[in-house]
Amino acid sequence: MSELRITWGDFVRFTHLGIVSEVVEGSPLPGSDLEFRHQSFQEYLASLELKKRLLTQGEINKEVLITHLEYNRWDEVLFFLIGSLDESYAKTTISFISGYDLFLAGRCIAYYKGNKDEDFREIIDGLFKQIHLPDAQETLAKIGTEGIVTRLIDLLQVRDVRMEAAYALGKIGSERAIDHLIPLLKDEFVRWAAADALGKISKKFKEDDLFSLVDRLHKGGDDEAIDEIKKVQKRRFLKVLYPEVSKNVAP
Repeated sequence: MSELRITWGDFVRFTHLGIVSEVVEGSPLPGSDLEFRHQSFQEYLASLELKKRLLTQGEINKEVLITHLEYNRWDEVLFFLIGSLDESYAKTTISFISGYDLFLAGRCIAYYKGNKDEDFREIIDGLFKQIHLPDAQETLAKIGTEGIVTRLIDLLQVRDVRMEAAYALGKIGSERAIDHLIPLLKDEFVRWAAADALGKISKKFKEDDLFSLVDRLHKGGDDEAIDEIKKVQKRRFLKVLYPEVSKNVAP
């Protein structure tokens, strides 16, 4: 229990109080096996152990890191690890990972506490160069910085990748993209992607803002975008546009 910064006595007391019953099961006695109910809790504890092994004499032990890059099951552990490391160690670790797996390195950047755009410009540039790949779109969306949003908005003007940029913007959910996505509804080749992105972005809206967006799209004749918003909003869409009807719809 040292990783949790509590004593066994505390753990036993918390168990009797029911505080940890949803986290672990098994005997609270020292030396007994405990089974964690939640995978993320296991991964968090594993990241603490990995951190101890990774940092040796003030440097990153790359051999230890390599052994944890071969299997996908360690990915979440690595994310917890990056979030717990000082910036200098985290930068070194992510930079090393990028030589092994660019997309994994990008997902790690999402957990980095420093300036993502400045500290990992080369990795982010590499992801943009592969934006035609779904993994690159997903990874850029996970990082989701304002710098990335700006670059994606710029790519909406590039015919070859505007669909991919729209998808990533929808995953990020940035309201900054709305005014840039709406004109694309007139383009038959990218209309669906723009409508889908608007639908995803609108999930974060307050009801008044959602109504304003739908009204704006309706006046512009952009029914496909309204259909996409309706698809992702479902009951909330009815509540905003048809409050009387929504009262009679089962949850």
